[in-house]
Formats: sequence, C-alpha cells, structure tokens
Amino acid sequence: MARRFAEPGNIAAVSSSFKTPLLLTGSTTVRAKIFHFVLSTTGAAADGVLEWILQRSTAVGTTTAVTPRNLDATDPATAAATSGSNATTEPTYTASSSLFDEGINQRATYTWNAWTEGAQLVTTTSANNGIGISCLSSVAPAYTGVANAHIHHEE
Repeated sequence: MARRFAEPGNIAAVSSSFKTPLLLTGSTTVRAKIFHFVLSTTGAAADGVLEWILQRSTAVGTTTAVTPRNLDATDPATAAATSGSNATTEPTYTASSSLFDEGINQRATYTWNAWTEGAQLVTTTSANNGIGISCLSSVAPAYTGVANAHIHHEE
C-alpha cells in the first residue's frame, strides 16, 4: 500500500523571474508520485496574473528543508523523498520539461488533483531529480508578496 505525504512551501517575494516555492525530490529507490497540488498567494493581491510552472529538475539548488508530513498517522513518519522550500539558489530545471504551465489570477487559489492512478506526476529514481513548482509575476499589476505551493505525494 502506498504511503502518502504532504509538503507545504512558499516563496517570500515573487518577482519578474521564476522563483521556486517548493521542490519535491525523489530518491534512488522510490519514485514520488504527486497526486495533488495547490497554488495560492497570501499577500495583497490585485487582478494581475502569476505564471506557475511545474517542471523536472536535476539538481536541488539551495532551499529550506521541508519535512514531508504523513497523511496517515499509522504510516511510517519518514518519507524517502525530500522537499525544499523558498529557494535562494534555484534548482537546475530540465529544458522543455514543463508538466504544467498556466497563468493564474493573483487572487485565485488553484487546486489540481490527479484524476486516476496513472495521471500522477512522477519523479525518476535518480539522486537529486525531482519536480519543482516555480512562479513569476510578469503582467501588470506586479505582485511581490508571498506565493504558496502545497504538494501531496505518495511513495
């Protein structure tokens, strides 16, 4: 039976270049499968657009460690996958590896759920390879507040 975990993350200040609020990194033994994610803001938003992108990464960059939280209290508390938030050095993203790329109103909260078992977003079984969520504000009015991302994954 799959073990399920939750990871919250944020980026302290959205800018006009992509910043990573959350990165999920698989392991050499487990492929992490994202079945749910949520994107939102907590600052003073306006009717502008944030571009959100999920893409594959091959190096983790520098992030604040996030401990995956088990969704079932009877499961082991430790995940094989690791997570990081609020990247100060961006992860290395694979070119043309976008799994999701959408403009979303700053005032909106967006929720994605895998519609079936095979629709999850899956990491590879390689060290330091994962899937990151990044956002930017490039359309007026600019947004420079906090952006939040939340992932649920299973192993």
